[in-house]
Amino acid sequence: MDERTFMRWQIGDVKVTRVAELGGAPFPGTFMFPEATPELVRRHIWLRPHFAHEDGRLFGSIHSFVIESGKRRIIVDTCVGNDKPRSIVAAADGLRQGGASKVRPIPAGRSPAKQIVGMPHSA
Repeated sequence: MDERTFMRWQIGDVKVTRVAELGGAPFPGTFMFPEATPELVRRHIWLRPHFAHEDGRLFGSIHSFVIESGKRRIIVDTCVGNDKPRSIVAAADGLRQGGASKVRPIPAGRSPAKQIVGMPHSA
């Protein structure tokens, strides 16, 4: 795990935490976004160091978000989905991650997640 595993943002009274399941080596941005050439990515300084490498490659991540607002804790599972063939990304080929299904009650004194939101994805 590195500093990109758990990233946190404060938006007014709401705290958002990214919880990465998979992430790794940078990849050419054009793999996902045809216009994301290394030259274009390097021009967007705010992408570094968390979202892009200094050479213009992007960092990928499969993750969920924990949103905390007042007494509510919401988990948004971005649902990459399990058991799908992904020969181009070996780490995700036939993925068997539990994601939000692994959420367990938090010890007494802390409020457990009460709402889990799954984003739709295609098979």
